[in-house]
Amino acid sequence: MEEYETNRCLECGIDTSVQGYVNRYPNIHNKIAGYTCGSCASWSEARDEYRSEHNPEDDDDWDDDWDDREWEEWHKNEYLPEVDRDFPNAKRFRELIQMTAWTNTDWTTEQKKELLAIMESKE
Repeated sequence: MEEYETNRCLECGIDTSVQGYVNRYPNIHNKIAGYTCGSCASWSEARDEYRSEHNPEDDDDWDDDWDDREWEEWHKNEYLPEVDRDFPNAKRFRELIQMTAWTNTDWTTEQKKELLAIMESKE
């Protein structure tokens, strides 16, 4: 598969030119150059950066109870259903992206066509 570009978030499937463009950053998966939207940006990375820049003993805003599981639950139970409502093709886009996420396999010809059609769609 040749390389393709999309405005879609490779994590949740939204079109980042419409929604999620604040704090988005480039992301590449299996020759698809897209984005990770601001809502899907890794909270653990943000927390690690925060912890590297702040001293818990000197920072009144320090939060030791922050938990990745809370974000994961919110993402799965609240955010993705909202994305799927606003972008009907997002769920299938995520499924197609995940098919090759941890394998050395590629998409079938039909899956590639479907993926490209979704990437061109604003839904």
